[in-house]
Amino acid sequence: MTITIQVIELRFDGELVRRGTYEFVQLPSPGDRLFLHSDGELGSTQIVRVLYAEHHPVFVPKNRLARPDPTVSLVVEYLGSADRLY
Repeated sequence: MTITIQVIELRFDGELVRRGTYEFVQLPSPGDRLFLHSDGELGSTQIVRVLYAEHHPVFVPKNRLARPDPTVSLVVEYLGSADRLY
């Protein structure tokens, strides 16, 4: 089973930029470095460090207006492009 996580980059000016949705086997912890594969503006593989996770649980018992599943957002900082390493 995997966890679907939205990755959000916190830029130096405080701006939050969505970097996409990814599947993880376990929830990354603050300080973890991740290699995000993407076709974005920064290259095909970005290296980021996890700053913190935001958990969005579902209230139990669920009501009809609740989200169907719990969600997680990871806030990360960009460290560089892995393409430059190879």
